[in-house]
Amino acid sequence: DEYSRQMEWLDSELCSPLPSGVSHRIVLSHHPLFVERADEENDVYNLPMERRAPLLEMFERYGVNSMFAGHTHLDIIAKDRGIEVVASASIGYNRSGQLPGYRLVTVSDSSVKHEFHPLDADKA
Repeated sequence: DEYSRQMEWLDSELCSPLPSGVSHRIVLSHHPLFVERADEENDVYNLPMERRAPLLEMFERYGVNSMFAGHTHLDIIAKDRGIEVVASASIGYNRSGQLPGYRLVTVSDSSVKHEFHPLDADKA
């Protein structure tokens, strides 16, 4: 029942009109929808297709243009169906030797920009 409640809540949030002056719909999540493309195989780092497909449809319907996530412990940027999915490396342990760090996201009327900032390697 929790999945259904969460999907109903998300749908009700996304179907609301954007407030005046707001031009982006951004979703934050622990797991990214995908790490390379929307139709990729199920993997430990993406959402399984049975959960991904309804979310993709909902995001397309309501004009979600950015999704920020973690979970992968790698810095990953992918775009498919007009949705940019960004998974950031963590501030702690990361795979493949990637330095820990944080992502700075800047939202303006015309764009959503982001940049990963690794911590100083000598202090990590």
